[in-house]
Amino acid sequence: MLAPGERRVADVRAPVNATEEALYGATAENPSVGTLPPWNNEPRLAPTVHTTSFLGTFTRMVALAPARLDSLPDWWRQHARGERAEIASRLLLEEPRPEPLRLWRIGGSLRSPGRRRSIPIDLWLWPRLDAWTMLELAPKQDVHVGHRYFSSGQRVLDVLCSRLIRELDAAAST
Repeated sequence: MLAPGERRVADVRAPVNATEEALYGATAENPSVGTLPPWNNEPRLAPTVHTTSFLGTFTRMVALAPARLDSLPDWWRQHARGERAEIASRLLLEEPRPEPLRLWRIGGSLRSPGRRRSIPIDLWLWPRLDAWTMLELAPKQDVHVGHRYFSSGQRVLDVLCSRLIRELDAAAST
C-alpha cells in the first residue's frame, strides 16, 4: 500500500530488456543491456589509470648570461671524474650536449633521500631574456614527490646554480 503522496516507480530496464531480447535475443555473446554496467548492481573494479606527472620537475630562472652557456663543456671537464661531475654529493651530471634552438641538455641522476636507487634526470638550460638562463631538472621516471624530495632537490640546485654563476662568469672574465 502506498502512503499519500508516494508514487510507484516502474522498472525502466524491463522494456529495454524485453525489446532488445525480442530483436536480438540475449545470448552469452550478446547480453541484455540491463545485465551490463552501469545497470547491474554488481561491484566493478575501477579501471587502471596510468598518469604521468611533471610535479617532480624543478624549474628556475638563473641570473646567468646566456652567452656563458657556451662554456658549459669546459666547465664540466674541469669538474668531471670519469664520465660524470658530482654536485653536492647528490647530483651526477654527464657531459653537456648542445641541442637546437640554443638549448643545452645534461643527462644524469639525482640521489633522493629514502630511495635506494638514483633517479635518472635531464637537466635543461636555455637562454631567457638578455641576462637570464632558464634551468629545468626533470626526472625521467615517476617519483614520489614529498617534502624530502623537494627540499633535497632545492638544496642541490642552490649549489649547482651558485657554482654555475660564479664559475662560468669567472671563466668568461679571464
